[in-house]
Amino acid sequence: MYRSGAASAESVIGERLAAITADRTIRAVVDLDVEGALASARALDTALDAGEPLGPLHGLPVTVKASFAVAGATVSVGIPDTAVRAEVDAPAVARLRAAGAVILGSSNVPPMLDGFHSDSPLGGRTVNPRDPSRTPGGSSGGAGAAIAAGFSDGDIGSDLGGSIRVPAAFCGVVGHRPSQFAVSKRGHLPWPLDALVEPPLSAAGPMARTVADVQQLFEVLLRVDPEATGIAPVTLAELRGLRVGVWRDEPGAECDPEVDAVLDCFVAALADAGCVLVPLSGTVLGRPQSADLFDRLVAVELAFTSDGGASIGQVWADWEAQRGVRAEWAATVADVDIVIAPAVPVVAPLHDEVQADAELRRRITRWSAMTNLAAVPCTVLPVGLDPVHGMPVAVQVIAPFGRDRDALVMARALQDAGLAPALAPGSVLLS
Repeated sequence: MYRSGAASAESVIGERLAAITADRTIRAVVDLDVEGALASARALDTALDAGEPLGPLHGLPVTVKASFAVAGATVSVGIPDTAVRAEVDAPAVARLRAAGAVILGSSNVPPMLDGFHSDSPLGGRTVNPRDPSRTPGGSSGGAGAAIAAGFSDGDIGSDLGGSIRVPAAFCGVVGHRPSQFAVSKRGHLPWPLDALVEPPLSAAGPMARTVADVQQLFEVLLRVDPEATGIAPVTLAELRGLRVGVWRDEPGAECDPEVDAVLDCFVAALADAGCVLVPLSGTVLGRPQSADLFDRLVAVELAFTSDGGASIGQVWADWEAQRGVRAEWAATVADVDIVIAPAVPVVAPLHDEVQADAELRRRITRWSAMTNLAAVPCTVLPVGLDPVHGMPVAVQVIAPFGRDRDALVMARALQDAGLAPALAPGSVLLS
């Protein structure tokens, strides 16, 4: 459309800014940069008119999770005394901007990025565009809501216990949690914005409405510095004959009946599409001692910004134990091409319910925490609406470490085949 003259970046960005400005309920975007976004759009239009080459994200309207530094914007973790004005872009943000994306503003987060909601003193309460009585998830909940509402075409989320995948699942969009260190997480609070060392357990990754969009964002975000993780080329081609590990059975990870109903239909559709289904259960990731290990590793990551922390001997022992868990998981899934698992065992809960119920919060994070312990790439995409509430239900497409492109290619094949149709953007509040 830009090339043909059917639309300009300035007109598209202006429409998105107007929609966000008019919104009084969803509250997904907390720091809107009207002047900066329009100036960027005009510069892109000028470059196009001059015949300059287009970047892969030319004129794409995006938001950025509030915890990432965006030059000239407020970066925070949802609490006033953490808010600072960023002087330079985080490396991942810089890659978006260099590719031609236009940053509309920051997407809302919960306080200290801790919670599967997005309700903060700075940004207020973000609601789920598909049902405003329900949470959009967290901590990248503003990102999921902005994309689901049609405000933004993409965002960068961060994920320690599921903070990309839970909002993607609850809002019915797509999120990719990459292999560890594939995308830079420097310039991300609550760690120092100028730190060179990156957190060892959490990851940064793209969110968008379709897998195709997430694929393009991932290739832009993929780091090229000397510390970059080697990401393998695509090795998978089609669904027919694909060996799929169906992983749905772990203690303490049971899905609600309405979620199971959607997953049953999806798994049956995989078989009809010619996939070879291989049941998985009782894996190393589901053991109680693995859950305890994950909790300790989370504490190690957060100790950098707190007064606590384990002894260095315990930290090294836990890192060693994680390597063993990763190796055992890799051996378990060595005879399958990808693994399919629930993204979240419940649909998006009511706002007050998720904030008050500690057991519910633990259930929400169970599947994403298990896969984070393995440090493997996971693409979350919606596979249907639950029959009780009409809310999105999603799966994780999980590939071996470093094979992010395989997870994304197979997730896209599922969407293209109609087994996991992309949900149209929009909101019950805007329709």
